[in-house]
Amino acid sequence: MENMENPNNPMEGGVGPQRSSAGPIIGIIIIIVVLVLGGLYFWGQKLSQESLLEDSSMTTETEAMIESRSAAATRQLRVQSASDDISYIEADLNATELESLGSEFDSAESGN
Repeated sequence: MENMENPNNPMEGGVGPQRSSAGPIIGIIIIIVVLVLGGLYFWGQKLSQESLLEDSSMTTETEAMIESRSAAATRQLRVQSASDDISYIEADLNATELESLGSEFDSAESGN
């Protein structure tokens, strides 16, 4: 009976169960990947907010430029003559600035 092998007792001189260190390494890699992705997400959000602020400031400047041009055009219309004489009408037409009319339409369309 002494010669019978006992499955509960490891053999003398035999190799015991080996422990693998792959589990903790995989866990650390997963944690590092999650931290990097989180950092990239927050960095992207910050860049997005900064670009939105820049866009809104540009829009405000563009609107201010359009309003100033409109105000100048309105002042110019007030100065025009109310006479229906051809010479006065021709003088008013020559004084009207038509070149900036196209640029105002272009800037209004680009704002949409």
